[in-house]
Amino acid sequence: MGPAAFLSLIHLDGDSQTGGNMLVPQGTTQEVENVRVALVLIAVGIVVFWRAVLRVLLAIIVVAVGEGALVLLQGMHR
Repeated sequence: MGPAAFLSLIHLDGDSQTGGNMLVPQGTTQEVENVRVALVLIAVGIVVFWRAVLRVLLAIIVVAVGEGALVLLQGMHR
């Protein structure tokens, strides 16, 4: 029995003023799977984006450190 079977109905206690209970039907298994796939794609997109940003940032830092080392070496030779 998969998680979709447990999500088929959620039992909500009614408010004391309205009296009684409410059963709220959830989406079908296909809808649950579609939401899961969408969330996974969003998560993968975020991870890929941040990995690319971090690589660019690392490249900028490496270039800046290299530039600084060259400036220091040139200053020492004068």
